[in-house]
Amino acid sequence: MTDDISGWADFLLEEEKPPAIPVTRTVPVGYRTRIFLERGAPIGVQRIEAVRAARNLLGAGYDVEVVAAKIWDALEVSPYDPERGPWTWDEVYRMVADVASKPAPPLPPWETGTLIVDTGHTAVPLGDVEHAETDTGTFTFWFAAYDTVLEISQVVATPRGTTGWVRALIGGAEVAAAECELRTAQGVLVMHRFFEVFQGDKTVPWVAMLEHARRHVIRARRTGGTPVRMSAIKVPERPRLRVSPLIVNGELNVIFGMGGCGKSLLMQLLASLIQEGRSHAGLTVEPGNVLYLDWEQGGEDARETLDALARGIGGHGNYLYMRCTGTLVEMAEEIGRIIHEQDIDVVMIDSLTFALAGDKNDAQTVTAGTNAMRLWREGTTVIALDHQAKQQGRQKPEGPFGSVFVRNAARNMLQIDAYMDADAHILHQVIEQRKTNKGMLPKIGLAYVFEPESFAPERIRVELEEPPFDIATKRKLDMEQEYGALG
Repeated sequence: MTDDISGWADFLLEEEKPPAIPVTRTVPVGYRTRIFLERGAPIGVQRIEAVRAARNLLGAGYDVEVVAAKIWDALEVSPYDPERGPWTWDEVYRMVADVASKPAPPLPPWETGTLIVDTGHTAVPLGDVEHAETDTGTFTFWFAAYDTVLEISQVVATPRGTTGWVRALIGGAEVAAAECELRTAQGVLVMHRFFEVFQGDKTVPWVAMLEHARRHVIRARRTGGTPVRMSAIKVPERPRLRVSPLIVNGELNVIFGMGGCGKSLLMQLLASLIQEGRSHAGLTVEPGNVLYLDWEQGGEDARETLDALARGIGGHGNYLYMRCTGTLVEMAEEIGRIIHEQDIDVVMIDSLTFALAGDKNDAQTVTAGTNAMRLWREGTTVIALDHQAKQQGRQKPEGPFGSVFVRNAARNMLQIDAYMDADAHILHQVIEQRKTNKGMLPKIGLAYVFEPESFAPERIRVELEEPPFDIATKRKLDMEQEYGALG
């Protein structure tokens, strides 16, 4: 490494010195990219690591053909994934070309990280440096010898790093501002060159100053959070229920049931009502922007259902829809950016089984998916559909298929049972809560009336059924009639 970092020893411990970074190109090749090129990537994250490395290498100035060859070599040394099959050269080249054809996405927004409560420290003198954290969470460092001020604000810890917005002023005038990775000294080594470009004729020891500021911020804002008195925590002013009496606000809600019970139909009804802010059929709605993530039915089917609902109940919830092909883990950061940019309040996942794209009996597969959701903005309501576990003997299943960690992660769990009256073209749906952390919600019954028929309806009317339809009795009568007909 050719950079002059003399005088840095006071601020950088020996064990924290990072490996050297190439400085001959506009964007340095990151440590994570170098590790991927040397060792490949584990099963389940190969595509996301390949795309990340391709974006880094393209930004460093390499041609598409060179990047594709490097990515291909890395995937060749990666473990073989029997579920997806072998990688092909054409597939890798198209992936790299696709990355090259699109602008690089912005860094994950600050709101995607773990909420850290501001502590409001007062200014504390430290030699020729004063540092303080204001009640807005801004740290200010004044280096008198260089007439330079560093302001670090919007500090957020995520599972992958701690970021902050760093603003530099010389002589009271702003010279540069950028987002900087604060958890390790690697971020300082990368970002100091950016500030040096804007310093003009003044010689400023950016590496030493940035490292000094970084250490103080990390010391005050540990990744796991800062301990505070309970009285200092502000409870957001929002209703407990996003949709009364079904959906809990700001939490993970899981709706499960057997195939054909109308899970996706209910989900689209909720999406439309929330987006419009309109209550209907006993459902009282808190309005908000909806992002519908579809791993199952496809855009055309979703639009046909939405149009039929609009003709049946009025209105037309023009929510944001996204057909998903990658896994939830792979797409989590991109979804986090969309949540921030589009001011999304409610994320809907249809369905969790296909979004996880792995063995749902495996606890690691489930926890990887639920941890990915924690990258999203604090307070986002998540509604996820899931498939019901198989019935064991006479015992009715009361949980979704797969690992118990799905049930553990959910803060609200609803089970759908349904009966289809084929002659009347009516789907009777009963929704019952199976888990909640704060008080049980009442059972609710909905009737979907398909007109003129249920296979390709032009209109779908939705009505509240009070009391809910007695599905168990109806099924028993059907069985008695069937056995009676058999003699």
